[in-house]
Amino acid sequence: MGLFRVIMCAFFAVAWTRLQRAVLGNLIVRCDVLRMTTLKHHPQPNIWFDYQQLNQAQLPNSVRKWLLDMGSLSERLISASNDQFQVQVLNQGFVKPALNESQLLRIKPHCVALIRESALLCAGQPWVFARSIIPLSSMQGRLRQLRKFSNISLGALLFNDPYLHRSPFQVALIDPAFLPETIAPKTIAPETITLNTDANLWGRRSCFYLHDHPLLVSEIFLPSFKP
Repeated sequence: MGLFRVIMCAFFAVAWTRLQRAVLGNLIVRCDVLRMTTLKHHPQPNIWFDYQQLNQAQLPNSVRKWLLDMGSLSERLISASNDQFQVQVLNQGFVKPALNESQLLRIKPHCVALIRESALLCAGQPWVFARSIIPLSSMQGRLRQLRKFSNISLGALLFNDPYLHRSPFQVALIDPAFLPETIAPKTIAPETITLNTDANLWGRRSCFYLHDHPLLVSEIFLPSFKP
């Protein structure tokens, strides 16, 4: 009887171990699939730099007043479009950020985060492409709402929080080829460009801190941007 119990215990131990491995393996496969299929925007190599490095000629006032404004971009777009503002979520999922993004957030390179890519529409036209990266450790309080795939404005959540503070901006000139296909301009006519230079697009990014929990927001001004 004792030998039978030993054999049965060994059998169940082996079966339980195999079950755990199968479940874990399935989770790993699903996680890898999620990483490959949800992220449509591929950030350029680290081309971002502190805005203080640019002189007046490189970053004129017409550009500075939008790129370096510390207030809510959503509020400015609402005003500039006469309340014809809308957020359209393009992609959202738990994936690994680019290495330079992880470094800015001070998270480990292998860590996943909630990445949300949106088009900010004014009068039905995409004026800004926004990419928000929220580490899992930062998804607390009102930021839990972003777990759902909804077209809520991130700015509406952030700038209503009295504990919000923001890092200085980094800026860059972005190649449109690195934008999602659904929003990347196929051709850019020079007469339609207001904030941008040649075929590149001005972008900015900064870290927000809510109760010392970071999230990174990058915003790229598109050719149709006409405030």
